[in-house]
Amino acid sequence: MVAKCSSSMTIRAATAEDLPALRALLRENECLLTLGAERGNEAMRRMGQKYVESVCGSELKDWDSCAAVYAKGASTLWVLESDGRIRGSVGVLDDGGESVELVRMYTDRTVRRRGLGRRLLDHLLAHARSACPAARSVWLSTPTANTPGLEFYEAVGFAVEEDFTPPGGWAPELRRFRRRLEPSYCCS
Repeated sequence: MVAKCSSSMTIRAATAEDLPALRALLRENECLLTLGAERGNEAMRRMGQKYVESVCGSELKDWDSCAAVYAKGASTLWVLESDGRIRGSVGVLDDGGESVELVRMYTDRTVRRRGLGRRLLDHLLAHARSACPAARSVWLSTPTANTPGLEFYEAVGFAVEEDFTPPGGWAPELRRFRRRLEPSYCCS
């Protein structure tokens, strides 16, 4: 599915050719990395760097690895392209159950606060409603230190489910959000 957002903005399924741009988007916009640098928190920045290296060395290592992550059910990774550049991404993981997971939500920080995140989320929600018939909700996890992300998810209708620390100490405290996946009603 391709969605035309404006005359120069398109949301489309990611392709192998997008991998370098997706890696760059992650490296330049991962919240722990950028917030750690902004706040002078070296431990947070290192944790973000470790996370970026992990994703770039696994899911975004090559197209076969990426495609394998998004192979199940209606799982998909999208990019938001504007003026020939990848400016955002979002993915959905669908295992056929009653909820789908929102992943890889990134927007280029140079174009934030222009509605791109909301457009990506709306695209994901429309896809989940139409392509994931068993799904009744969408969930995600983000670091509790990600204040801008926490505020965004609450503003777009996600409710806090819990705060938790993943086992193994590889990540900081995370907050899990969930949003009901209500049917889309449209009048023409």
